[in-house]
Formats: sequence, C-alpha cells, structure tokens
Amino acid sequence: MKFRQKTNANVNRVLNLDIINAVRAKTDTFLVMPGGSGISPEVYRDVIKRGINKINYLTYMSYAGFSEAKTFLEGKESGFYHDVAFAVKEAMKKNVMATMMVFSGK
Repeated sequence: MKFRQKTNANVNRVLNLDIINAVRAKTDTFLVMPGGSGISPEVYRDVIKRGINKINYLTYMSYAGFSEAKTFLEGKESGFYHDVAFAVKEAMKKNVMATMMVFSGK
C-alpha cells in the first residue's frame, strides 16, 4: 500500500508502507522513521502498527515554538528572553503531548 500526500512545495511524498512489513519480516531490529512531515495521524498509527519503533520528530514541534514566539512578541517593544523561552517551551510541550497521543493511538 502506498500513501501519497502533497506537501507545501507541491511535491508528492510517497511512503511505501509495504516495505515496512517486508523489513519487519526479515529482522527483529528496531526500525526508525526519519521524520514524517505531512503524514496524517492515521498513517503514523499505521506505520507504528507495521513495526516502526521510533519516529524522529522535530519539524512540527519546532514550528510550534516559532509560531508561539512570533505571537508572543507581536506588539511588544521590549521584554525578557526568559518569558519568550518559557512560552516557546510550553507551546512545544503541548505539541509533543498531542503528537504522543497520536502515536499511542489515543
């Protein structure tokens, strides 16, 4: 089964899910998925069911931090770095918690 999804750059990403099954059948080593930007929650759950043990996750978490920093600083002429850092950390934490719910199937 192949999964296709358009990215922001109008490029079709192809994730051949059957390859995960084939690799899992031939090895009992841990399987890592290097990212997955643009992958739906359903596909994340599917790759985990098929045997992916670890998903490298950064892009959306990083963007959540950036977006929060931008929002936090709008209209402010001065402030403190630690206030921005705390807001960014909380936004990234919220994003990771939501992602963990997806990965755990909840």
